Amino acid sequence: KTRDQKGSIEFLTLFTRILQKKYQNVTLHSCTQADITNGLVKDRDSCLLTFQQLNASSRKNRKMTLKEIFAKMLLKLKGLSVEMAQAIVDEYETPTRFRDALLGCDSLKERLALIQELSVGLNSKRKIPKTICEALINFWTNHDISNDV
Repeated sequence: KTRDQKGSIEFLTLFTRILQKKYQNVTLHSCTQADITNGLVKDRDSCLLTFQQLNASSRKNRKMTLKEIFAKMLLKLKGLSVEMAQAIVDEYETPTRFRDALLGCDSLKERLALIQELSVGLNSKRKIPKTICEALINFWTNHDISNDV
């Protein structure tokens, strides 16, 4: 992911130059995924999938678990890292469990502690920042998500 449009243009220009240099004196051939799977392709640098084959093989059509969907939902919050989302989904597993845990607290202080006490990262030494905890609490407790259609 790039920061802005200029960064995207610079990335695409650089990547295009790399590809041009790599394939400048190479004769390219197309192949299918079946050709690759069956061992019929001898040189992967000169035999490439057609656009349709590449597009079809790179589609994200795998069914996701509820835990994975919950993590993706959490990652939409600006500033919430993958490690923070992982800590939340490891503890609560589903949006309903997370929301119920928050609603089970008697005060904002308890809700903050519930989230801030989660260990984040490999060393489990970091905590979720208060501003992110507050945003999570605001979203998950101030909306009636059970009746949304």
